Amino acid sequence: MRKEIDINNWDRKEHFEFYSKIATPHYCVAFNIDITKLLEFTRKNKISFYYSLIYLCTESINEIDEFLLETEDNKVFRIDRRVPCFTDLKKGATSFHMVSLPCDGSIIEFATNARKESENNPLSVYSLGGLRESQIIFSCIPWADITMCSNERDYTDPDLKDDTAPILVWGKYTEQNGRYIINMTLDVNHRFIDGYFVGQFVQKLEEKIAQLN
Repeated sequence: MRKEIDINNWDRKEHFEFYSKIATPHYCVAFNIDITKLLEFTRKNKISFYYSLIYLCTESINEIDEFLLETEDNKVFRIDRRVPCFTDLKKGATSFHMVSLPCDGSIIEFATNARKESENNPLSVYSLGGLRESQIIFSCIPWADITMCSNERDYTDPDLKDDTAPILVWGKYTEQNGRYIINMTLDVNHRFIDGYFVGQFVQKLEEKIAQLN
């Protein structure tokens, strides 16, 4: 479900209108996340680190109202939740496929279901365009310690600025002074999300990792 926002009484009206005048109001922010406890948790429970981090990121985003806003025909709507849509790679393959499933249940249940979904119901890359509404797009480059990642966009698309799907990308984790660190890039639409809300996401993600046991 989604609920329309009364723009005239919306405290973000000025910012929304300002950034709506920009053809591509998207920007990227890169930051480091300490994933030591998450790595320990996934190893102990023998589940995928990748799927588990997707789960925690999705849960964090779904707790922040500004990440749940979408726009259509110059109207703004708030959706209930976003669903992760992520790249995955079958063993021996060199081309990725897409996977999408609701972030339901516990982190262990999601990781288990995500593996089954990836194996049994892989999605074509062509489906990505139709999946962006109400989605969070995830990808990983585990072969390199990347510090920033830009994302492809169709600058000929007149509706590009209406794309509100957050995009999260990270590389491989590295050990630093006994802790494991991963660099993450978050791509968002400035019509809805300022740096303050990016900071909220980082804080919530760090808290969720710290609470794992």
